[in-house]
Amino acid sequence: MVPEKLGRCHSHIKWSISLIFDHNINSFVHSIMSDQVQMVWVSRPVGGIPVFADLAPSIILTLLYAFLLPGIIYNFFFRRPRAWNAIQISTVIFAVERIAWCIIRTVQAAYPEKRSSGGLMNYVQATVGLGFIGISSDAIRLLRCLLVNTTLPENGASKDRRAPRQSYRYYCYTFELAFLASTIPGIIASNAYNAARFDQEKADGNLYLLNISAGVVLALQIVTVFVCLLVALTVKEIDRTRCLELVALTLLLMPVPIYRLCIIGIRTSDVFEPLSPSSRAAFYIVHLIPEWICVSVLLGTNVRGRFQTGKWGDYEKDETLRDERLAKAAAEESLSLRGIDGSRAV
Repeated sequence: MVPEKLGRCHSHIKWSISLIFDHNINSFVHSIMSDQVQMVWVSRPVGGIPVFADLAPSIILTLLYAFLLPGIIYNFFFRRPRAWNAIQISTVIFAVERIAWCIIRTVQAAYPEKRSSGGLMNYVQATVGLGFIGISSDAIRLLRCLLVNTTLPENGASKDRRAPRQSYRYYCYTFELAFLASTIPGIIASNAYNAARFDQEKADGNLYLLNISAGVVLALQIVTVFVCLLVALTVKEIDRTRCLELVALTLLLMPVPIYRLCIIGIRTSDVFEPLSPSSRAAFYIVHLIPEWICVSVLLGTNVRGRFQTGKWGDYEKDETLRDERLAKAAAEESLSLRGIDGSRAV
């Protein structure tokens, strides 16, 4: 009986050791498979993966954008007359999102273990590559307000010009939609950035899309500058100072896509390789500082008053709503005159 029990115990021990050994082997293999190693040449991440040297600049940028919030709150809720308008909402979202982006870079710079998240990598590349596109398209919305105001007597125009007004709205609306040709490729490329690190075909496709995104927005910015100058010289009763302001804002943003076109083609087999000090400085100075200056101008000043945007900007596609407003105003004026005549008769 004793030898039989010893045999059973020996078999049980062998089975337990085998189970533990197999479990450790499987865990080891799983850890190797889950921790993939980049084997392809991918476009270097714009701004690089944050390292300790990025800690101070990221904190400074966080504070710079945070300092804009009191001005935004004042203009939107307390200033008399109100200075907010719907055109600025996208810029407000950009500013808040930039604060979140800077905080993420700050955390990644301070804690190396936070740098390897594929989801954060995609998000960081998406937000840094798409934000300035929205600011550029806002310039067209403001230009549209300036143009339409030259055709509306209620906004100071010498006479009602329906045909030019309709043309201005049509062309500006089409121009706004053209920015989607930059936004959509940027979104696709950024959302697939981490996956492209392990697939050369995806990496090549991403590089192509990133170049399209930056190239298209640069072309649209050049057209914006040309159109604003042309409008300032040819359109009657246009506010030329405001047109030149849009030119200045657009010129200030143009280095951003130029910078991206210059560095996107730089490939790396290790996205975690730190940027050189000069490359890091160029990123902050050429890419991020112009964005902050433009956002400061758009959110820290009375854009609504300068560009006569009203609450919502010019959002109408035809004359239907305006005709209804004019008819209502005429009816109210007629009732008011009847009341005055009645009081005089008494």
